[in-house]
Amino acid sequence: MRLGVTQPAVSNALVELEQDVGVVLFGRERRRLIPTEDATRLYDEATRLFTHVTAFEDRVKEFRCGQAGEVSMAVIPTLATSVAVQAAVALQLKAPHVKLRVVTGSRAER
Repeated sequence: MRLGVTQPAVSNALVELEQDVGVVLFGRERRRLIPTEDATRLYDEATRLFTHVTAFEDRVKEFRCGQAGEVSMAVIPTLATSVAVQAAVALQLKAPHVKLRVVTGSRAER
């Protein structure tokens, strides 16, 4: 009982899962459960799904902490190769997942 759930509760949950998905997930042999091919494929899909959910949760944390997102910086051409580069490097070091867009131009181009 390492999971803190009794064996009958696990058996009932597996029966409910098989009924919900409409697929036999386990064969039973000498009081042992043997996963079917469908169970293996479903496990692979669930693993991929949980990986995506974890990545999504990590991304949300990054947004919440200001470590992800998008920043646009407009600079005049004379500053684009000096001050703007220094600011961009500092931002990328501090928040590497932030997408940075630098727009250069002068008032005459508006």
